[in-house]
Amino acid sequence: MTHNGFAAYCYDFAAVDSEGRIQRPGSPGTKTADYYMFGRPVYAVADGTVSGIMAGFPDNSPSEYGNEANTITIEHNGFYSFYAHMKNGGILAAEKQQVKAGDLLGYVGNSGMSSQPHLHFCVYGKTEWVSIPFQFKKARVRTGAGQWTWTDRPYNEGETVD
Repeated sequence: MTHNGFAAYCYDFAAVDSEGRIQRPGSPGTKTADYYMFGRPVYAVADGTVSGIMAGFPDNSPSEYGNEANTITIEHNGFYSFYAHMKNGGILAAEKQQVKAGDLLGYVGNSGMSSQPHLHFCVYGKTEWVSIPFQFKKARVRTGAGQWTWTDRPYNEGETVD
């Protein structure tokens, strides 16, 4: 899925196996557990304060969509990080909680406008709810050509981040 407009710098992350599949081999893809990403842990990207949580929304069956997503918003020094499609009952953080980079926030689900389990992640500025570009830490990335490279540039659709 490609984002644009106010979400132009948002990313959707899905777990894959060594073959690049998002769904467990032999599974029909009709249950959230058929997908590698469902139930995977989500960690805070930086120190901050949890400024908003939306919770209590059910996880969709694959190929279906809901209205509201379970989300976490964290206020950092100068920006916000936003995590969406969290698992129903899987948010461990609490509003006004202080978090450190790497703290466990909860688990990936399939709530809201999501047809299969994934983590929707954005960084927003302090003054507008519009996604802003941000710098990734250096990571190993496999491109569409199947080559692995170390980079801290923005990721492209279809790349695998190790």
